[in-house]
Amino acid sequence: MNLSDVKNAFALTDEDFNTAPLHISAFAAFVAPSERLRFDALIADDMDVERTGVTYKTIARMGYALAAGVSNETFLRRFKQEVDQLAGRTFFAEGRAPQFEIDGVALLGVVAGMVTSVEARQDWLLSVLDRSGDTLKDDCFQSDLVTAAKALLRGDGFDALGSDRRRVAIAQAFGHAAPESSLEAAWTDLLRFQNLDDITEKAINAAVFEACASALDTISLRTSILTDLIKVLERIDTSLSHWTFETKQRVKAAPLEKWEINHEYHVQNLLWSVLKPVFPDLVDEEFLPKVGHVSPRYDLGVPSLHTIIEVKYLKKSGQGAFRKLTEEIAADSALYLAKSTSYKHIIAFVWDETRQTEEYRTLRSGLESIDGIERVIVLPRPSKMGR
Repeated sequence: MNLSDVKNAFALTDEDFNTAPLHISAFAAFVAPSERLRFDALIADDMDVERTGVTYKTIARMGYALAAGVSNETFLRRFKQEVDQLAGRTFFAEGRAPQFEIDGVALLGVVAGMVTSVEARQDWLLSVLDRSGDTLKDDCFQSDLVTAAKALLRGDGFDALGSDRRRVAIAQAFGHAAPESSLEAAWTDLLRFQNLDDITEKAINAAVFEACASALDTISLRTSILTDLIKVLERIDTSLSHWTFETKQRVKAAPLEKWEINHEYHVQNLLWSVLKPVFPDLVDEEFLPKVGHVSPRYDLGVPSLHTIIEVKYLKKSGQGAFRKLTEEIAADSALYLAKSTSYKHIIAFVWDETRQTEEYRTLRSGLESIDGIERVIVLPRPSKMGR
């Protein structure tokens, strides 16, 4: 079996996204990890708060975008307003053909946005989903999406989905780990249904391929790529030799520029700039499934490598500061690598303002002894960036 041929059989194209209904395209971009980069283009119109004529398909598309981590305050506010209006409608009304209430892709998209990004009334939607499930019980695809939406609202897993492929793909999209038995069955189904032309099915197959490639060692690239990720992060110090931090004028009449690293978000921006071209499925600031009353949110993640990059900014000196840093990263790892998530590895990246290089060995040896923490990388503030 040629794995490249299998993967190419369900490769998504620009035409797939351009010809599909807008919420269907969003579903495909959300489910297939390598396609999430398309969201900026998919939701460009939704960012215009003055735009009118919003349909339930638009709201669903916005929901998938929010669940994928594409957001700003205006976008969030608009989504909540649209959901509030949607909640005020009458569904399954006598004499009116149902639309939103029998569109599984739309139902799941609205729920995805609600549970990952906004606090909103959910009772009305649970009522709709219960009736939708009964209405769509003979449509396996739509029924599974309704079941997934109900599971999200109720905080359950996705075990009740009838299709192994959809169970694995949707679980992965929402950061849940699928059981090995489901992965094996999904891989078998993938080989049987690899030539489906529908964009939703192609996206589901792409997600299953990535999940199975890592978890079942169907493709033996994960370890080497994880090593490459570590190598790139360890070598960032060399790239800072050309970081803009001017002490004398280099261009006549141009002001001196100093690109400061003042807090954790600046460090995240630095890592994003370096890693995004190399690891295109890199994501940032995404929420993971709840652990008790806590909704963990990691800094950076590479879903295809099941790896989180936790960024810290150390600005206080002394062993107490390193002790606190160790406790924070250890606590984060317990939440990020919980059984309900699909992540298995953590790389801690620390920017050290204090340049306490004598403490690095103890920090590394302590944290790297914790299961799941693959590497601790500490970058002292470069001497050229002296304050």
